[in-house]
Amino acid sequence: MGSMMPNRSMKTRIRLGGACMAAWAMLLLSGCHQPPQETAPAFAYEKEFPRDAITVAERINLDHITTAQAFELTLAARHTEAIECAFPLLKDGEKLGEFAVQSSRQSEPALNPDGQIAVTKTYVLEPFLPGEYELPSMSIEYWDKTQPDAAHQTVQTDAVKITVASVLAPGQEASEIKEITPPMELPPSVWRWLAPLLAALALLALGAGYWAWRGRKRATAAIAAEPPHITALRRLDALRAERLLEQGEYKLFYFQVSNIIRHYLEDGFGMRAPERTTEEFLAELDASRTLAASHQMLLRSFLKHCDLVKFAEHHPSETEAEEVFTTCRRFVEEMHAAQAQAASEASAGRS
Repeated sequence: MGSMMPNRSMKTRIRLGGACMAAWAMLLLSGCHQPPQETAPAFAYEKEFPRDAITVAERINLDHITTAQAFELTLAARHTEAIECAFPLLKDGEKLGEFAVQSSRQSEPALNPDGQIAVTKTYVLEPFLPGEYELPSMSIEYWDKTQPDAAHQTVQTDAVKITVASVLAPGQEASEIKEITPPMELPPSVWRWLAPLLAALALLALGAGYWAWRGRKRATAAIAAEPPHITALRRLDALRAERLLEQGEYKLFYFQVSNIIRHYLEDGFGMRAPERTTEEFLAELDASRTLAASHQMLLRSFLKHCDLVKFAEHHPSETEAEEVFTTCRRFVEEMHAAQAQAASEASAGRS
């Protein structure tokens, strides 16, 4: 009997091991034969409208909503550096067909890998009443900014059907409207403690609202009070932190650094640099005495070098790109120093 026990235990272990292996095999087979998950499309409606110099895509995230929902209409434009475009200007609260504009936002221009400029405008819309409605077509205006006399052209999108359902249960709309129940009168004893409590709550709400308003005002004032040279240096440091050069994204790096300097010249010196081509801006620079001759020469060399990389397929070395970054920081710092010195001399002259 003693000699039979090990054999029985061994057989039990063999059976358990076989059962475990069979269970694992079934799990693996069931996982392999699972049907692929279908991913929902990002947009309920999307259509492109290509032209020779620009392509506009119209996108809608929802085309079936309720009266309590809002949806987004996005217009995305791709064009060359010489083209400028303008989206429809719709103010908050303005009516668009049978919908109201809740808000809108526009992205900063970005450089695509194919060398085109990409910019989007998104409108958040909300319905008024349930029903089947047609969102009107939109007109996107574009023109060649290198040719001042060129006529403006438009891209017209299609109208899109939007279904708006009621949030009420079926048949609830047709229910009778009942008379409003008159308010209940509270006994005088309740008002003795309820009135002071309501007054205290009102004072607390006013105080909280005041401090929240004051905090927002301080934050807004701090952002608005940031000097242009500080904004430019901060944006340059943020660009450096993206490590575009290490990733080989030289064209995108040059596009971004050129955009930072152009906005700095507009914010700090009133020059219309961002929306102009390099040739147009340099022509304005020749006629202006805002910049010293040394700074004009530095800026001219920098912008032409950026254009070579962005549009002439010039491939700079890593050392060249690093020198461009250093030159930009030096340009901003020297321009601010010259501006501060001029202001100090003007103040001393007045005194």
